[in-house]
Amino acid sequence: MKTSDQTTIAVVRTFQAQATMENFDLEKFKKGRVKPIKKLLDDNHPDLKAIVVVVCGDQNSPHGEIVTQGSTPTINHLRQAFPTEVENGKIIPIICRNWGGNVGSSTALNAGIDVALKNGAHNVLAWSPRVPLTGLMLDEMLDHQAKHNLTLVGYVRRNWYRQMSWMFAQNNCALWSAELLHMINGMNPDCNGIGETVEVGEQQVSLAGMEDIEGYLRASRSTKCFFPWGMVGIEHPVEGDESLKLPGTLEFEKHQMKNLRQNAVMTAYAQKHYPELSPEEVFENIFCVVRFA
Repeated sequence: MKTSDQTTIAVVRTFQAQATMENFDLEKFKKGRVKPIKKLLDDNHPDLKAIVVVVCGDQNSPHGEIVTQGSTPTINHLRQAFPTEVENGKIIPIICRNWGGNVGSSTALNAGIDVALKNGAHNVLAWSPRVPLTGLMLDEMLDHQAKHNLTLVGYVRRNWYRQMSWMFAQNNCALWSAELLHMINGMNPDCNGIGETVEVGEQQVSLAGMEDIEGYLRASRSTKCFFPWGMVGIEHPVEGDESLKLPGTLEFEKHQMKNLRQNAVMTAYAQKHYPELSPEEVFENIFCVVRFA
Protein backbone atom coordinates (compact mmCIF):
# COMPACT_ATOMS: atom_id res chain seq x y z
CA MET A 1 0.00 0.00 0.00
CA LYS A 2 3.00 2.31 0.28
CA THR A 3 3.73 5.13 -2.10
CA SER A 4 6.95 5.22 -4.09
CA ASP A 5 8.71 7.55 -1.65
CA GLN A 6 7.96 7.53 2.06
CA THR A 7 11.40 8.64 3.19
CA THR A 8 11.07 9.28 6.91
CA ILE A 9 13.35 11.09 9.32
CA ALA A 10 12.64 10.90 13.05
CA VAL A 11 13.11 13.83 15.42
CA VAL A 12 13.91 13.29 19.09
CA ARG A 13 14.01 16.07 21.69
CA THR A 14 16.17 15.41 24.74
CA PHE A 15 18.21 16.94 27.56
CA GLN A 16 19.55 16.41 31.04
CA ALA A 17 18.90 19.71 32.75
CA GLN A 18 22.05 21.64 33.73
CA ALA A 19 24.18 18.61 32.89
CA THR A 20 27.96 18.79 32.61
CA MET A 21 30.30 15.99 31.64
CA GLU A 22 30.98 15.50 35.36
CA ASN A 23 27.38 15.13 36.59
CA PHE A 24 25.83 13.57 33.45
CA ASP A 25 23.71 10.51 34.28
CA LEU A 26 25.22 8.02 31.85
CA GLU A 27 23.11 5.04 32.96
CA LYS A 28 19.91 7.01 32.49
CA PHE A 29 21.12 8.04 29.03
CA LYS A 30 21.99 4.46 28.06
CA LYS A 31 18.64 3.10 29.19
CA GLY A 32 16.40 5.94 28.09
CA ARG A 33 18.07 7.05 24.86
CA VAL A 34 20.75 4.66 23.57
CA LYS A 35 18.74 1.46 24.02
CA PRO A 36 15.51 2.55 22.22
CA ILE A 37 17.39 4.36 19.44
CA LYS A 38 19.60 1.32 18.86
CA LYS A 39 16.53 -0.95 18.81
CA LEU A 40 14.88 1.14 16.13
CA LEU A 41 18.05 1.37 14.03
CA ASP A 42 18.68 -2.37 14.35
CA ASP A 43 15.30 -3.01 12.75
CA ASN A 44 16.81 -1.39 9.65
CA HIS A 45 13.55 -0.03 8.25
CA PRO A 46 14.16 0.88 4.59
CA ASP A 47 12.20 4.14 4.82
CA LEU A 48 13.89 5.44 7.97
CA LYS A 49 16.67 7.60 6.60
CA ALA A 50 17.92 9.20 9.81
CA ILE A 51 17.20 10.26 13.37
CA VAL A 52 17.74 13.91 14.29
CA VAL A 53 18.51 14.28 18.00
CA VAL A 54 17.81 17.81 19.23
CA VAL A 55 19.52 18.63 22.52
CA CYS A 56 18.73 21.62 24.73
CA GLY A 57 21.71 23.95 24.78
CA ASP A 58 19.66 27.00 25.71
CA GLN A 59 21.68 28.60 28.51
CA ASN A 60 18.65 30.66 29.57
CA SER A 61 16.39 27.61 29.90
CA PRO A 62 16.10 25.56 33.10
CA HIS A 63 16.42 22.49 30.86
CA GLY A 64 19.66 23.52 29.18
CA GLU A 65 22.78 21.40 29.26
CA ILE A 66 26.08 23.23 29.70
CA VAL A 67 27.60 23.92 26.29
CA THR A 68 31.36 23.47 26.14
CA GLN A 69 33.40 23.87 22.95
CA GLY A 70 30.24 23.85 20.86
CA SER A 71 28.85 20.60 22.27
CA THR A 72 26.79 19.26 25.17
CA PRO A 73 27.17 16.16 27.35
CA THR A 74 24.33 14.37 25.56
CA ILE A 75 25.88 15.03 22.16
CA ASN A 76 29.31 13.92 23.37
CA HIS A 77 27.92 10.66 24.71
CA LEU A 78 25.75 10.19 21.63
CA ARG A 79 28.89 10.36 19.47
CA GLN A 80 30.54 7.78 21.72
CA ALA A 81 27.54 5.45 21.65
CA PHE A 82 26.93 5.74 17.89
CA PRO A 83 30.23 6.76 16.25
CA THR A 84 29.48 5.13 12.88
CA GLU A 85 25.89 6.32 12.73
CA VAL A 86 26.87 9.92 13.51
CA GLU A 87 29.66 9.76 10.97
CA ASN A 88 27.43 8.45 8.17
CA GLY A 89 24.47 10.74 8.97
CA LYS A 90 22.13 8.07 10.27
CA ILE A 91 22.06 10.02 13.53
CA ILE A 92 22.20 13.82 13.29
CA PRO A 93 22.79 15.57 16.64
CA ILE A 94 22.02 19.28 16.83
CA ILE A 95 21.88 21.89 19.60
CA CYS A 96 18.78 24.01 20.14
CA ARG A 97 19.78 27.33 21.70
CA ASN A 98 16.26 28.79 21.92
CA TRP A 99 14.47 25.88 23.58
CA GLY A 100 12.52 28.01 26.03
CA GLY A 101 10.90 27.00 29.27
CA ASN A 102 8.57 24.23 28.08
CA VAL A 103 9.91 20.69 28.36
CA GLY A 104 8.31 19.66 25.05
CA SER A 105 9.70 22.61 23.15
CA SER A 106 8.08 23.58 19.85
CA THR A 107 11.17 25.47 18.74
CA ALA A 108 13.30 22.39 19.40
CA LEU A 109 10.95 20.25 17.34
CA ASN A 110 11.01 22.85 14.56
CA ALA A 111 14.81 22.80 14.57
CA GLY A 112 14.68 19.06 14.00
CA ILE A 113 11.94 19.37 11.38
CA ASP A 114 14.03 21.90 9.45
CA VAL A 115 16.99 19.50 9.36
CA ALA A 116 14.74 16.61 8.36
CA LEU A 117 13.14 18.50 5.48
CA LYS A 118 16.51 19.76 4.24
CA ASN A 119 17.66 16.15 4.18
CA GLY A 120 14.83 15.10 1.90
CA ALA A 121 12.23 13.78 4.34
CA HIS A 122 8.78 13.15 2.91
CA ASN A 123 7.64 12.39 6.45
CA VAL A 124 8.86 13.59 9.83
CA LEU A 125 8.33 11.27 12.77
CA ALA A 126 8.14 13.20 16.04
CA TRP A 127 9.25 10.58 18.53
CA SER A 128 10.02 10.22 22.21
CA PRO A 129 12.22 7.21 23.00
CA ARG A 130 9.93 6.61 25.97
CA VAL A 131 7.68 5.05 23.33
CA PRO A 132 9.27 1.68 22.45
CA LEU A 133 9.10 2.19 18.70
CA THR A 134 9.97 -0.62 16.30
CA GLY A 135 10.37 -0.89 12.56
CA LEU A 136 7.13 -2.87 12.42
CA MET A 137 5.26 -0.05 14.14
CA LEU A 138 6.68 2.46 11.68
CA ASP A 139 5.59 0.14 8.87
CA GLU A 140 2.04 0.16 10.25
CA MET A 141 2.01 3.96 10.31
CA LEU A 142 3.34 4.29 6.77
CA ASP A 143 0.92 1.68 5.42
CA HIS A 144 -2.00 3.44 7.09
CA GLN A 145 -0.85 6.79 5.75
CA ALA A 146 -0.72 5.46 2.19
CA LYS A 147 -3.95 3.47 2.37
CA HIS A 148 -6.04 6.44 3.47
CA ASN A 149 -3.97 9.26 1.94
CA LEU A 150 -3.32 10.81 5.34
CA THR A 151 -0.95 13.61 6.31
CA LEU A 152 -0.90 12.86 10.05
CA VAL A 153 -0.79 9.46 11.77
CA GLY A 154 -0.31 8.63 15.45
CA TYR A 155 0.10 5.43 17.43
CA VAL A 156 -2.47 4.33 20.00
CA ARG A 157 -1.23 4.08 23.58
CA ARG A 158 -2.62 1.74 26.19
CA ASN A 159 -5.74 3.08 27.93
CA TRP A 160 -6.02 5.76 25.24
CA TYR A 161 -9.74 6.18 25.92
CA ARG A 162 -9.10 7.42 29.48
CA GLN A 163 -7.54 10.72 28.52
CA MET A 164 -8.64 13.06 25.74
CA SER A 165 -5.12 14.09 24.79
CA TRP A 166 -4.17 10.40 24.35
CA MET A 167 -6.89 10.05 21.73
CA PHE A 168 -5.01 12.37 19.38
CA ALA A 169 -1.75 11.88 17.46
CA GLN A 170 0.70 13.15 20.05
CA ASN A 171 4.25 14.15 19.21
CA ASN A 172 5.72 11.32 21.24
CA CYS A 173 4.97 9.14 18.18
CA ALA A 174 3.38 11.06 15.32
CA LEU A 175 4.07 10.88 11.60
CA TRP A 176 3.69 14.24 9.84
CA SER A 177 3.90 14.57 6.09
CA ALA A 178 6.24 17.20 4.70
CA GLU A 179 3.23 18.62 2.85
CA LEU A 180 1.36 19.28 6.09
CA LEU A 181 4.41 20.69 7.85
CA HIS A 182 5.03 23.10 4.99
CA MET A 183 1.37 24.18 5.10
CA ILE A 184 1.47 25.12 8.78
CA ASN A 185 5.12 26.23 8.79
CA GLY A 186 5.97 23.69 11.48
CA MET A 187 4.89 23.79 15.10
CA ASN A 188 3.73 27.01 16.70
CA PRO A 189 6.49 28.62 18.83
CA ASP A 190 3.75 30.15 20.99
CA CYS A 191 3.12 26.63 22.31
CA ASN A 192 6.29 27.12 24.35
CA GLY A 193 4.24 29.56 26.40
CA ILE A 194 3.84 33.31 26.01
CA GLY A 195 2.60 34.17 29.48
CA GLU A 196 -1.02 33.10 29.04
CA THR A 197 -2.55 30.70 31.58
CA VAL A 198 -5.41 28.24 31.87
CA GLU A 199 -7.27 27.20 34.99
CA VAL A 200 -6.73 23.64 36.22
CA GLY A 201 -8.63 22.96 39.40
CA GLU A 202 -7.89 25.97 41.55
CA GLN A 203 -4.54 26.68 39.91
CA GLN A 204 -3.48 28.86 37.00
CA VAL A 205 -0.97 26.99 34.85
CA SER A 206 0.89 27.97 31.71
CA LEU A 207 -0.92 27.69 28.38
CA ALA A 208 1.82 25.65 26.75
CA GLY A 209 2.47 22.33 25.06
CA MET A 210 0.08 20.25 22.93
CA GLU A 211 1.66 21.71 19.79
CA ASP A 212 0.46 18.63 17.92
CA ILE A 213 -3.27 19.31 18.15
CA GLU A 214 -2.65 23.06 17.83
CA GLY A 215 -0.93 22.35 14.51
CA TYR A 216 -3.86 20.25 13.34
CA LEU A 217 -6.31 22.99 14.32
CA ARG A 218 -4.34 25.61 12.39
CA ALA A 219 -4.25 23.34 9.36
CA SER A 220 -7.96 22.56 9.53
CA ARG A 221 -8.74 26.25 9.80
CA SER A 222 -6.52 26.94 6.79
CA THR A 223 -8.13 24.21 4.66
CA LYS A 224 -11.61 25.10 5.95
CA CYS A 225 -12.32 21.50 6.95
CA PHE A 226 -11.52 18.97 9.63
CA PHE A 227 -9.45 16.70 7.43
CA PRO A 228 -8.92 12.97 8.05
CA TRP A 229 -6.01 11.82 10.20
CA GLY A 230 -5.09 8.40 11.49
CA MET A 231 -4.24 6.25 14.50
CA VAL A 232 -2.77 2.76 14.33
CA GLY A 233 -2.28 0.03 16.92
CA ILE A 234 -5.85 -0.12 18.20
CA GLU A 235 -5.52 -3.89 18.76
CA HIS A 236 -1.99 -3.70 20.20
CA PRO A 237 -1.49 -0.26 21.78
CA VAL A 238 1.94 0.83 22.86
CA GLU A 239 2.78 1.01 26.55
CA GLY A 240 2.99 4.56 27.89
CA ASP A 241 5.27 5.67 30.70
CA GLU A 242 2.28 6.37 32.96
CA SER A 243 2.33 2.73 34.05
CA LEU A 244 5.54 3.46 35.95
CA LYS A 245 3.88 6.10 38.12
CA LEU A 246 2.23 4.43 41.09
CA PRO A 247 -0.81 5.94 42.85
CA GLY A 248 0.16 7.81 45.99
CA THR A 249 3.57 8.84 44.68
CA LEU A 250 4.66 12.36 43.75
CA GLU A 251 5.27 11.17 40.19
CA PHE A 252 1.67 9.95 39.97
CA GLU A 253 0.33 13.27 41.24
CA LYS A 254 2.47 15.18 38.73
CA HIS A 255 1.22 12.93 35.96
CA GLN A 256 -2.41 13.50 36.94
CA MET A 257 -1.85 17.25 36.92
CA LYS A 258 -0.19 17.00 33.52
CA ASN A 259 -3.23 15.18 32.13
CA LEU A 260 -5.61 17.80 33.50
CA ARG A 261 -3.42 20.58 32.11
CA GLN A 262 -3.34 18.96 28.66
CA ASN A 263 -7.14 18.80 28.55
CA ALA A 264 -7.37 22.46 29.57
CA VAL A 265 -4.79 23.47 26.95
CA MET A 266 -6.63 21.53 24.22
CA THR A 267 -9.85 23.30 25.18
CA ALA A 268 -8.13 26.70 25.04
CA TYR A 269 -6.73 25.98 21.57
CA ALA A 270 -10.15 24.85 20.36
CA GLN A 271 -11.69 28.10 21.59
CA LYS A 272 -8.88 30.16 20.03
CA HIS A 273 -9.08 28.65 16.55
CA TYR A 274 -12.83 28.02 16.44
CA PRO A 275 -14.49 30.70 18.59
CA GLU A 276 -17.77 30.18 16.75
CA LEU A 277 -17.97 26.57 18.00
CA SER A 278 -18.02 25.10 21.47
CA PRO A 279 -14.94 23.04 22.40
CA GLU A 280 -17.14 19.95 22.45
CA GLU A 281 -18.17 20.60 18.85
CA VAL A 282 -14.55 21.08 17.81
CA PHE A 283 -13.46 17.80 19.39
CA GLU A 284 -16.44 15.98 17.92
CA ASN A 285 -15.41 17.20 14.47
CA ILE A 286 -11.79 16.15 15.05
CA PHE A 287 -12.57 12.68 16.31
CA CYS A 288 -15.27 12.02 13.71
CA VAL A 289 -12.66 12.03 10.93
CA VAL A 290 -10.02 9.79 12.54
CA ARG A 291 -9.15 6.59 10.66
CA PHE A 292 -8.27 3.72 13.02
CA ALA A 293 -6.27 0.60 12.26
